[in-house]
Amino acid sequence: LSLHDALPISLRGGKASSKDFFLYLRAFETTGHLKVPLFMFDFQNLGLLQLHRGELEHLIGQALKKEGLLVALGHPGESLGAGRVSTSDELWKDDITLLATAAKGILLVPSSHAGTVWEIDHLQKQGLLSKTVFLMPPESRRFNWKAHWSESRHAMGELGSWLPEYNELGLLFTLGANGALRNAEPFSATSQRAVRKSLLKLLGPDEPKKGPQAAMARAERQERRRQI
Repeated sequence: LSLHDALPISLRGGKASSKDFFLYLRAFETTGHLKVPLFMFDFQNLGLLQLHRGELEHLIGQALKKEGLLVALGHPGESLGAGRVSTSDELWKDDITLLATAAKGILLVPSSHAGTVWEIDHLQKQGLLSKTVFLMPPESRRFNWKAHWSESRHAMGELGSWLPEYNELGLLFTLGANGALRNAEPFSATSQRAVRKSLLKLLGPDEPKKGPQAAMARAERQERRRQI
């Protein structure tokens, strides 16, 4: 996928936008490590084939496919899920700027990696946090997400933003313009429909009625009930 193909017609010299897409941002080091944990699998509904496509990225891409294409910078074919947009060390920041501005929504996995820190800082400065959903991945035996998340919290704190503490079940959440938690929804990896519902709710304009902390607590309760 080229940047030319990913962008709407309006940014390619045309008169109207023909494509809706979501931008997926993550540190390259996490590629192949964002797996749906086995304890979250619903084998009756998802089947064994889904086990081989167990990337969270693939789950999100499938959940949003009726709303738009999921795209990310990277190498074509490196992972199932987002369509990869080829870039270079010299142009990736410019490409992110174009894609983030044109995207219908942005999905971001926090990291202390310099590239991800730059992306988060850029989104803050450009006023794009309002259409950004942060993804806290559920625990995995393949990757120490708890330690990774702790480093991410520290890096985000230096930017003046706040991340909730790590939860083994994962979480979807948004931040306000001031960097504080705005809203939260459960990350139900067993259901594409539930993921889509949570993402679209977080990308909507409604403010949480009982405050962000209550929203996060409700999200955690809902997800734990699904695991019983």
